[in-house]
Amino acid sequence: MGPRAPWPRRVLVLGPTLALLALRRPAQALELLDARPEAGFDQVAVDVGGFVQPRALRIPEDPVAGATGEVGFQVARARLEIDATLTTLRGGAPQVDRWGDAAYGRGWGIHPKMSTELVPEALLADVFLDLWLRPWLQLRAGQFKAPVSRTWLVSDRQTLFPERAALQRLEPGREMGAMLFGFLPEHRLEWALASFNGEGANRLGNVNRKMLWVGRISVSPLGGPGADSELLPSAMDATFSLGYAAHLNVVGPEGQELGTLGHNAELMGHWRGLTLQAEWLHQFNDWQDPSIADFTARSAYIQAGYFIPKLGDHLALLARFEDMDAFAPITATLPLSGPTDPSQGQRIWEGGLGLYAGQPWFQSAHDLRLQLVFGHIQEREGQPVANDRVALAGHFTF
Repeated sequence: MGPRAPWPRRVLVLGPTLALLALRRPAQALELLDARPEAGFDQVAVDVGGFVQPRALRIPEDPVAGATGEVGFQVARARLEIDATLTTLRGGAPQVDRWGDAAYGRGWGIHPKMSTELVPEALLADVFLDLWLRPWLQLRAGQFKAPVSRTWLVSDRQTLFPERAALQRLEPGREMGAMLFGFLPEHRLEWALASFNGEGANRLGNVNRKMLWVGRISVSPLGGPGADSELLPSAMDATFSLGYAAHLNVVGPEGQELGTLGHNAELMGHWRGLTLQAEWLHQFNDWQDPSIADFTARSAYIQAGYFIPKLGDHLALLARFEDMDAFAPITATLPLSGPTDPSQGQRIWEGGLGLYAGQPWFQSAHDLRLQLVFGHIQEREGQPVANDRVALAGHFTF
């Protein structure tokens, strides 16, 4: 866990298991600390919290194209989380680097986490256990995010826009498996190598007995916070990183298997109030049945968030451009079924404003935010549809 600003604490005796109940700043998780020497760890902390993301959305109706549109209110996400850290300390006292990371002050430890998504129904999101040997060598097992792209690794709490770039929808999401990973001091190098069932989230078995393999590496020559946020504080030191990830998966029953090989390149830069991020994805998809058309999927985006000077980290300009084609046949030309066919390529232009509460009320600018976003979508294959969207999206971390 990162450092926390001081805050008046109220103490409540819960019994022999928990010695202290600590309430942090508003909108921060409830933290339960047990510092008993006989516990075997120098630091034991349990966070109980979550977040909610309400929004109002308008997408126009287009009867000619067969698009129903949408007008109304949503709760995009409602998440409950339990997160624990049990570690020993190196050097006897907590050590925090200039990015706010205490990782290299730790010896060994364990880190269990469980989160449940409540919308539209209760389902497990993350449920895993980390074995912390050293910061550069850790083992994770359970259900968690496949490390396929930078935007996917950033928490839903810390994304630049209410929704991630469309690129992420083409890649693996949460999977059940195991991962070796780690990082050097100040995240100058991050690495991960993982193996999963490849069947998706909350699927207990590996139906076709073939694995999803994922690898990622990222370098930050100046140091940095890692894949922590898509909009960094203006007071944070300048940083940039370059990364590459690849994944290989096979899904489907024998005779109808689909093999996918994906490559992802990433770039992130931050200077003063500006945070820039870009990624490029290329996937090759090969059907075992030769009568089914093989295809590629391509997607790229570039996005920027800029905190307006002299307003603190409270008002930001948001912008993103995406180009995506989820289905480009290799062995045949297949006509679209209509303007709403998901195979049609798109260019997506988004822009807006973000209002962030930030300090001194909240530890992070993202803990309480309100974003007004407009999105213009261009269909790339000659079958347009009126589907531009306007969203007023909120986020509250508790």
